[in-house]
Parts: sequence; C-alpha cells; structure tokens
Amino acid sequence: MTEREPIRVYLDSQDFISLSARPLSERKAALFEELVSLRLNGVAEFGVSLFHVVEVLNPDSEGFENYQRHCGEVIHALTGGAAFPHVGDIINGAVFPNDGMWAPASSLERIKALIDAKSIKRMVGDALQDRAPLSRQQRRMIANPNTLARLMANTVFDLPPELAMIGMTKSEFCALVRDPPRGRRAFHSKLMRFFTDPRHYCTAVASVRRGENPLRRILDENLAEPRAKLNALVASIRLKRARDEGIRLVHEAAVTQAVRTYGETSDEAGRARGEHAAFEREAKRVPRSSWSHASGPRFDYIRAYCEALFRMERDPLPSEAVDLCHLAYHPDVDLIRVDGRMFDMMRGFIPLEGKMVAKLMELPDAIRRASQ
Repeated sequence: MTEREPIRVYLDSQDFISLSARPLSERKAALFEELVSLRLNGVAEFGVSLFHVVEVLNPDSEGFENYQRHCGEVIHALTGGAAFPHVGDIINGAVFPNDGMWAPASSLERIKALIDAKSIKRMVGDALQDRAPLSRQQRRMIANPNTLARLMANTVFDLPPELAMIGMTKSEFCALVRDPPRGRRAFHSKLMRFFTDPRHYCTAVASVRRGENPLRRILDENLAEPRAKLNALVASIRLKRARDEGIRLVHEAAVTQAVRTYGETSDEAGRARGEHAAFEREAKRVPRSSWSHASGPRFDYIRAYCEALFRMERDPLPSEAVDLCHLAYHPDVDLIRVDGRMFDMMRGFIPLEGKMVAKLMELPDAIRRASQ
C-alpha cells in the first residue's frame, strides 16, 4: 500500500495575519500547533506566495514592527519555507515548493542587473544629496569608488533602502562600491535569502525606515500589469454582457415579428427561434483559454470569479484584484481557505466544489477528511 501524498493547502492571507496576533488566544494557539503538527507529520503542505506577502506585510503604522518580525516566524513554522512560485513562472515550469522562491524570477534578474557601478554611484549620490548640498570636491570624490567609500565611512550615511532591506551592512556596501563584481556576490546571496526566507524578509521590512519601503514599491510594480489585465478582463465581461443584452433584445423582437407576420408554426418563426436558441447557447458557454495547460485552468477560475463579481452588480474593490491572483493557484492545491464572501460567490463553480474551506477553525478536520 503506497503512502498518500500530503494534502496541499493554500491559506488565506488573513490566516497568517490572525495566527500572528499577540497575544494569541488559547483556541488560536491550539489551532496553530495543530496545523504545524499536520505539516511536520507529512499530512499537509502549506506555502507562501507573493500575494500573501503583499497583504500580510501591508500594515505600515507605528507598532507593527514587532508584528512583522513575529509574522515571519509564523509563516516559516506553517510553511517550512515552502513557496508557491509566481504565476508567470508556473507557465515556464516552476512548481511548488519552488525552493522557497515566492518572488517572480524575472524581477530578481532585473534587480540583480541594477547593481552595477553606475547604479551604485547614483544611489549613493542621491543619499548624500539628501544630507546636504555636495561641494565640488565631494562630487569629485563620488566619481571615484575608493574615495567614495572613504567619504561614506567618514559621514553619517544610511544605506539606500533597497540595500538596507536585504540586510547588507555598511562595510559590505562599501566593499560593493569599491569592487562591484566581487561585492555583487554578497549582494546576490543576501538578495536570495531575502526572497526565500520569510523570517528574514519580515525582519527586513520592519527594519526599514517608515515611508521608504522598497518592497511595497517592488510589489506594486509587479502587480501593476496583472491588475491592469484583470481590470481589462472585468471590463470586457461587462461589455460582453451589455452587448449580449442588446443582441438578445434583437432576437426576441425578431421572433415576435415572425410570429405576428407569418404565424406561430411558420418556417420563419422556427428559424428566428433557432437563431435565438443558438445565441443563448453561445452566450452561456464559458470558453476555455488557448494558453498552455498550466495557465488555461487558471484563466477559467479568474473568469468565473470576474463573472461572479459582475453578477453582484458592483465594481470590484481594489483588494479583489489580489483575490484574483490568489485564485490562480487553486488548480495546484487540494484545499483552499477562503473568506465567506468568496465562498458564497464561488459556491456554484464546479472545479472548486469540495475544495473550499470557509472557516479557519474547520481546516484541520477538512485536511484529515481529505487525507483519508
């Protein structure tokens, strides 16, 4: 008898947030221990995604620094460092647990490419310019890597936020300025740790000066394109529905006119009814995407969710664009923890039948049932 594969679970962002609360109620603490035990015993697998990070690390007010550090520990305990790859990377073959990499690989390459002598000089110059106007002598010093490093060492100089985020020290940054090819090795190793260890990136976020959170900017830039596509998809569905309603009225009028002119049983009335029925069948059909096997089901899920939003007769909220991003991972998992709103909206969507868990407290029992 072969052992069953662990039940793969996609948690709601609110689950990470609620289990990171301090103090944690006895009930929530017992639930947390139970979920961690299910992972350690090989019954369940949990993972973190880029879109979890967007929401989990969103709080940016005073007092959240300790929460962010603690949240990294909670995420690591629940996931064991496993991560869902970025949706764009899935199409290129990336699969869970993806070596803990939750950020898009293409963005990592772009970020790495920025760390060259010219960009370092620009970052340092901007940072020093914030301190005080540069003299002519200082501008000359900045032009030379060695004298630039000495100037940095002898001034009260904060690291640029992009480098403070990944945990570089001032001496490491000076080495990077003096010798970019050699210094990039230290930068790349810390950058990879930042994007693969939730304990490290949560601590880094908490350590960056408030109002200068480069992670927020990086994530906003990465989400700009999918948000635009999702908004366009919602708009196209709305336009299609409006167009369909107009065509439906035309067909209904054609049937009425044929019956009135030629009679109920005439060929003309039958032809008009047939055209009307063909239109209704086409309007109800949900076309499958012509993308790859990896992306096709995801598009169907997103389309179904967009149509559910449309049926609610209101425009989508900004947070619901991120819900769509979470939904893209559902073909890869056995159970999905969703909030009550999404549970109600997607209740009739067949591919999600039996997958959705509406309450976090019910998740351990749902995992055990699925594993039997």
